[in-house]
Amino acid sequence: MLKLNNVSIVYKLFILLVISIVGVGIVGYTGYSHLLKTNQDMNAMYQDRLIAVKLINENIGHFRFIQAFVFEAMVTVDGARKEAVVKAIDLRDEMFNKNIIEYEKNNLNAKEIEQLKEMKIAMEKYRDGRKRIMNLAMENKSAEAYKEYVTNVLPYSNIFIDLLKKIAEDNTKAADELNKQNGEAFIRAKNLIGGSFIGVLSIMGLVSFYIGRNITNPMKIGTSHLCEMAKGNFSIDVPKKLLENKDEFGIMGQAFHMLNHNMRMLVQKIGHSAEKLAAASEQLTASAEQSADASNQVAASVTDITFGTERQASALKETTGVMEEMSRQIQIVADNTEQTVVLSEKTAVASKNGTYSVSVALEQMRNIERTVNTSAEVVTKLGERSSEIGQIVGTISTIAGQTNLLALNAAIEAARAGETGRGFAVVAEEVRKLAEQSQEAAEQISTLIHGIRRETDSAVTAMMAGTREVVSGMVAVNGATTAFSDIADLVNSVSGQVHTISSAMKNVLEGSRHVNLVMKNAADITTTTSMEVQNVSAATQEQSTAAAEIASSSRELAKLAEELQITMHQFKV
Repeated sequence: MLKLNNVSIVYKLFILLVISIVGVGIVGYTGYSHLLKTNQDMNAMYQDRLIAVKLINENIGHFRFIQAFVFEAMVTVDGARKEAVVKAIDLRDEMFNKNIIEYEKNNLNAKEIEQLKEMKIAMEKYRDGRKRIMNLAMENKSAEAYKEYVTNVLPYSNIFIDLLKKIAEDNTKAADELNKQNGEAFIRAKNLIGGSFIGVLSIMGLVSFYIGRNITNPMKIGTSHLCEMAKGNFSIDVPKKLLENKDEFGIMGQAFHMLNHNMRMLVQKIGHSAEKLAAASEQLTASAEQSADASNQVAASVTDITFGTERQASALKETTGVMEEMSRQIQIVADNTEQTVVLSEKTAVASKNGTYSVSVALEQMRNIERTVNTSAEVVTKLGERSSEIGQIVGTISTIAGQTNLLALNAAIEAARAGETGRGFAVVAEEVRKLAEQSQEAAEQISTLIHGIRRETDSAVTAMMAGTREVVSGMVAVNGATTAFSDIADLVNSVSGQVHTISSAMKNVLEGSRHVNLVMKNAADITTTTSMEVQNVSAATQEQSTAAAEIASSSRELAKLAEELQITMHQFKV
């Protein structure tokens, strides 16, 4: 016992482990040796007996198939079927021979070797007789073949089958004997392993109890001492018996002894420090409260700045929104102005085309005038020229219709221009009226031409009326020419003004975009300033909170110092 006290716990457990390993090894080796013997016997029974029985039984089956094929060869008259039967018999013979070769590989005793020799002799004689039978059967001599089978083949066949059955029975009996021996060996192994296990378990139990008590007794002493220390009693010394041990528990006892001594000194020092801590915590509490008040004042000022910055950022955002809307409206006006420029240019082109058409009409009217002046002399040719005059009048009617359409388009564009195109609309209306008058005059000329065709007798009077109408048409066409010139001048003037307005609107649009960008930058700067001020405010609030927490912690520290002083009185040193 004294020697074991000086041994390390690791070695104690190692001794217990070695005894356990030795005991388990003894039990395991005993079981393994008997299992190995049983396995060898089982392999011998399987390889030498059961496989032999399997091979012999398979050969009996092959022989029965061969007999059936022989009878079929004697009975059937189909040559192809006979050939198939011969191939089947050859296949069965081949399988039969393979099984015999496998059987000879086993560990055969003298009796089995003698039986195998007799079986081969009977097999050779049977196969010779079967060959003669198959030859007769192939010649369709069934009666002679059957007679040969009964006389010379069947006796050897019976001998052959009896030998196969005898070999199978002998191997079966040998397997049963091995199985019986294995059962007896199992009972012996079970008893031996059980006894070994009980003996090893008993030894391990005694050794474990001895070593366990050697470990638990010092642990009880150490636990008892720790319980007293947990209660605050550091005045009890560690037992001398535990300090004398050389194992881990002896080292632990010495550590307890040092711990007990150090804890006595520590409790005394903590008592003195607790008094100093209480005084210092009171001073810290006062300083923390002053810092918290100053931080709260700074936080309030920063909060006011934050509110002002947020209002400024909100106002800048609203202004930015208004400027964006203004830019969008200016963009729309600029687009409309560009469209007006395009329409003005189109109207100018149309007015030029109208002036040209009126000039053409005026020239035609002059031709008509010359024709009317000379018509008195060529009344007889009036019918021939009336068709040409009709074509000219049709051209005038078309020109007047186009002029009317151009005037209508000009009026529509003037209406789209709004207040700016009001004067242009009046001129377009006048142009439309003149175009209508021109078309009416053309229709009247057409009527006169038809009248000329119907009333040749009153040609001179009609000529005079035609002259007057031509003069009126020329006056109207001259008025249309003047009107189209005025329209062209007005369109050119309006187009120049619209170009000026379009350039101005583009400049205003660029200026509004620049102002909008500046406002956005100002809003971003204000937002950033507001966020920074909020960060400062948050930091100030955190500082105020931290100061308040410090003050609270100081008060708690003072309270803990008082509690520590009270607690220190509970220790016994």
